[in-house]
Amino acid sequence: MKPIYTALISVLAFLVPGMGLAQDLGGVWRTEPTEHGGGLQVAFAPCEEGSDVVCGHVVGVFGASGEELLGKRVVWGMRPSGPGFWQDGNLWDVESGKVFVAKMLLRAGTLNIKGCVSFVCRNHSWQLVDVVNE
Repeated sequence: MKPIYTALISVLAFLVPGMGLAQDLGGVWRTEPTEHGGGLQVAFAPCEEGSDVVCGHVVGVFGASGEELLGKRVVWGMRPSGPGFWQDGNLWDVESGKVFVAKMLLRAGTLNIKGCVSFVCRNHSWQLVDVVNE
């Protein structure tokens, strides 16, 4: 019975909107505002051509200065692990300079990211936006 369920889930992942893998990360994602009021806009793409591992680069900033961050990689090494789920990646916190081991879960237009350093974890919710610097 398990192979039947596995096959069914695989088919549903391609047929049901919001259940695919890398294509769901298309567009620009707005981070939560920082304590200083600014934030980033991040676009995802394969880390290498032909790879299903995704990376995210800063394509815009809002609410504060930060133009020096444009083009910087803030998410890397995210491997798809199931419909709308990536793990084994890293997240760079541009304010603290720390790199967190991270995983991402996409549900209903919100990208939930959990990043941990040792036993300290942070949760973030990023929203899909229509345009850069909206």
